[in-house]
Amino acid sequence: MAELMRTRCTAGWLVITDQAIRIERKGFLGAGGRLDVLPRQSLVGAQMENKIPSVMGKGGATTLIFNGGGMTIKAEMVNPGDARKIMELLGFA
Repeated sequence: MAELMRTRCTAGWLVITDQAIRIERKGFLGAGGRLDVLPRQSLVGAQMENKIPSVMGKGGATTLIFNGGGMTIKAEMVNPGDARKIMELLGFA
């Protein structure tokens, strides 16, 4: 899987690959990590919600919600610039 984009979110890392959308979470002291995966072929929709507005072009935060195959993945507090790039990569811009 070729990694196209990796950015921080409150849950850990939001990773977009050529085959999947996933959120990687590390567990306490490196044990018990978790991985949420949504195959890109099952992706039917994506939403971008602005949570914290940017002040003078700096900062801000966005929530990305991905739906498909009866599953939803939600990445909160994503950098707005990265969120726009992700939406473009997935064809929802």
